[in-house]
Amino acid sequence: MQVTLQVCVQMEEVPGELTQDDLAPNDVMILDTWDQVSVSLVFPHLLLLLQVFVWIGNDAHEEEKAEAAETAERYIQTDPADRDPRTPTMTVKQGFETPTFTGWFLGWNHEYWTEDPLDRLRQNL
Repeated sequence: MQVTLQVCVQMEEVPGELTQDDLAPNDVMILDTWDQVSVSLVFPHLLLLLQVFVWIGNDAHEEEKAEAAETAERYIQTDPADRDPRTPTMTVKQGFETPTFTGWFLGWNHEYWTEDPLDRLRQNL
């Protein structure tokens, strides 16, 4: 008997400016910088910025973590914009975000993941 596991990947776009609140620690998320292509056409050296980040939350399921890089590759391959299959991908783990990743977020706080989420909510009230 052979059992085949099929995984359904659900993606939705986050509109507006990105903040750390958009990242879910119990998930694996993709940040696609492709929307900057219009800038890159005017400034070709910025093509180096076009990449796909895979952010892995600390509480994500082990299966999601193991499939993260492959999911990013499938994402690029199935993009209706006919993306270059050589588009670079970079895996980033929660709490170890690089400046090239955090630069896409409005007001990145390096202490964010050490703070209690309920305390953050109370401060915003």
